[in-house]
Amino acid sequence: MTQIPDLKNCSFIPQGGRASYFLSEYLINLCYTKKYAHGADERIGRLPFGLVGTFRDHLCKWHMLTNDLEFKEEYPACLNSYQNIEEFSTAVREETVKKISKEWSKATNEKIAASVSYYFDQYTRLIQAAGVLRVFDLCLLRRLKEALQDEEIAILSSGRPSIGMEEEEKLLRLAAGVSKGRMPKAGAEKALQKIYEKYCYWTMGYYDEKPKNFDDYKGALEGFIARNPTALLEQRKKLMQEQAQRRKAIRASLDADMKRIADAAAEAAYLKDYNKYSVNKIIYYAEPLLREAAKRSNYSPEFVKDLVPEEVLALLKGKKPDSKKVKERIKHSVLISYPNQMIILTGKDAARFEKEYIEESRDETTITGRSACRGMAKGIVRVVHSQADFGKLRKGDILVVINTGPDFVPVLHKVSAIIAEEGGITAHVSVISRELGIPCIVGAINATSIFKDGELVEVDAEKGVVKKVR
Repeated sequence: MTQIPDLKNCSFIPQGGRASYFLSEYLINLCYTKKYAHGADERIGRLPFGLVGTFRDHLCKWHMLTNDLEFKEEYPACLNSYQNIEEFSTAVREETVKKISKEWSKATNEKIAASVSYYFDQYTRLIQAAGVLRVFDLCLLRRLKEALQDEEIAILSSGRPSIGMEEEEKLLRLAAGVSKGRMPKAGAEKALQKIYEKYCYWTMGYYDEKPKNFDDYKGALEGFIARNPTALLEQRKKLMQEQAQRRKAIRASLDADMKRIADAAAEAAYLKDYNKYSVNKIIYYAEPLLREAAKRSNYSPEFVKDLVPEEVLALLKGKKPDSKKVKERIKHSVLISYPNQMIILTGKDAARFEKEYIEESRDETTITGRSACRGMAKGIVRVVHSQADFGKLRKGDILVVINTGPDFVPVLHKVSAIIAEEGGITAHVSVISRELGIPCIVGAINATSIFKDGELVEVDAEKGVVKKVR
């Protein structure tokens, strides 16, 4: 039996989750050990005490560990350093892409192992930045709540357009040019190629999300042409102008310190999105490297992505992993990370830890959260964890998620409301729901466990309340 640390004096702050390979979860948790959380890349800020990741059949949920809910040490550092994150993410991303964009079939195992190790290090550097933004999110939300209502906070947190909206607007503008006859076929093809090259990996993530291919973009362009792209652009412009005016009015009522916090919240929301874009790009360019490592080891790439870094590197030296241990981790495991240590619990130990510290309630008929985008809706619940669930969605459904990601954007036009477990002002679901004008409640703890596919619910995103309809 593994000795479980006593964490009764720590607070467990839900931080959402996603479908994920075990390797991705491990690398994310690794950032919270001393090696990555303290001393490395200090210009972007430091992480709090620790992180707990629960893992069941490739579905991961995270809880931030802290014994200081005020984040007294982290907040001043975040406020002074968050503006470095865009430059940092760009530098790490482009350096990584340059070094791993190679043909690997003729490389030695030693060269591949060194490159895999380098990729893991760069990945964790980017994830550290994402973790710092999560801490900053909690700090900002706590301070904004002292003076503002949830809906006002949501409006103030709107800044630069997200990467997904940036991509979609470029497609809409191209579609408008084609539909009006201003863009010849050859010119449209060239413009679409540029969009594809810049954004194709944007939909990737921690699990088996796939990059978009050129045919996906051709289909999207044709779809926008058929839907009157000029009118769609005008609708988008009107919504953005309305939100900008409301933001200006709310901001004008704040004192200088609160204005600084509001501006930081708006910028942090974009930076979180931009950092994810950087992570997804290096994941995309690392795929050939990991496939070659898997091929030489006579394992599938999917199996390799469920290993820990040391096991991946050992494969290239001819050492096979313990398949039983790998399967146990996938079935149910808990990763506990804090300075100097990471503990992996499996089986009964994992179950015992969850029961003691992260017990989920599953029988509520009404749950509350925070409004990210106001509005009302009534519809059928569809619980979605990954791309594999997208086919369940029908027009007017209520989407229930831990959090959305870039790969969700194409299907969000179907839903009438979103209920999300993750509750940060910089969370993807908070940002994208505002941009698309979809009623959304965030911070709905355990929503994916409480609600079931096919249930009828009422969503009041004015008050942050969701009710099952009997």
